[in-house]
Amino acid sequence: MDLGPWHRHRPPHPHRPDSRGGGVGGRPGRVLARLRQLGRHSADLGPGHRHHPPHRAENARPAKRAARLAVPPSSGPRSTPTGSVSFNVLMSSPKAHGATIRIFLVDGTPQGRRLVDRIGWTGVCLAFSRADYGLARQRPELLNTGVYVLAGLDPDGKRSQKIYVGEGDVVRTRVDTHHKEKDFWTHGYVLTSKDGSLNKAHVRYLESRLIEIGHKADSAVIDNLSAPPRPSLIESEIADMEAYLDNALLLLPLVGVTVFEIVSTDATASPGDGSSIPLGGTRYMFKGHLISAEAVDDPRGFTVLEGALGRRETKIMTKGYEILRTKLIEEGILLPHNDKQLRLTKNYVFDSPSSAASVLAGGSKNGRVEWIDASGLTLKQNQEAAAS
Repeated sequence: MDLGPWHRHRPPHPHRPDSRGGGVGGRPGRVLARLRQLGRHSADLGPGHRHHPPHRAENARPAKRAARLAVPPSSGPRSTPTGSVSFNVLMSSPKAHGATIRIFLVDGTPQGRRLVDRIGWTGVCLAFSRADYGLARQRPELLNTGVYVLAGLDPDGKRSQKIYVGEGDVVRTRVDTHHKEKDFWTHGYVLTSKDGSLNKAHVRYLESRLIEIGHKADSAVIDNLSAPPRPSLIESEIADMEAYLDNALLLLPLVGVTVFEIVSTDATASPGDGSSIPLGGTRYMFKGHLISAEAVDDPRGFTVLEGALGRRETKIMTKGYEILRTKLIEEGILLPHNDKQLRLTKNYVFDSPSSAASVLAGGSKNGRVEWIDASGLTLKQNQEAAAS
């Protein structure tokens, strides 16, 4: 092994341990000593190296030959009491990555049939309106085994939307029946695979999970009477279906299906469980007479957290906010807390901070100045600072 131009063999002192490299002499000690000087991150002595143990004094402790990799976030080598060298390696922490989503407009219009997929995913989603079902049923996606979602306005007004989740060996056969028998739906979404890898047990599992998530999200009326039991799958198939579900839940909001989103106050939550979406924005508070609320401003909207209290009494307010407040009361999202206050029963995403403040106050409010962060700054001040 060539140790470089700086290497020169010197025999160890016959009466004491060699101090070079913190060891007991020999080439490993000198190599490690040189590595300390150069700040290298490895101590590979090469396949041709043979260790010749030097003379050492009685009771002298041998040095460790191998360098250890240490995780603490610092760089460069450091010595240890045993005479070995530990190299601290900077490890990159995991982070969310971007995703490329492809949306193919089958008819060349954004209102027509849309084929949505993701690079590296074998799944695919076909979105269509009921008016286009005659054309959509000719697509190969509806001839495959898959799971589907039918969505429309809730005719009873319990929620803004109503959905039905189903599955089939041949999706078209099932949707043909619903086209004749179910009146509420106006849009359909079929989830299947490009390579025919989904079987009956797989889509039954996906159907069951989507119904579970829909009930947990509580954003729409679920037309299914109950969630069917999950079929028995082996561990690897369950992992595959959960991964499929993660991708499906990423695609569906892009075609307007948001009823499976669960807004979580847990900052560690992630879409990896197939349901929860963490709140990642700045937190704000709204305090006033009979009002106590906390909210988060993030890309999905202005989310007021469960447990917020507002006034039962209604004052003069914008008509749209008044309609929204009435709707939330009728849907049970706002319930009486006592004779003077209402309580928010779930995390709710408002379309603006003003609509959130007005609904809670029972009167028109400018949310940009009513909501204040932990530092005492208003939402308006933070928005202006971000733009400067």
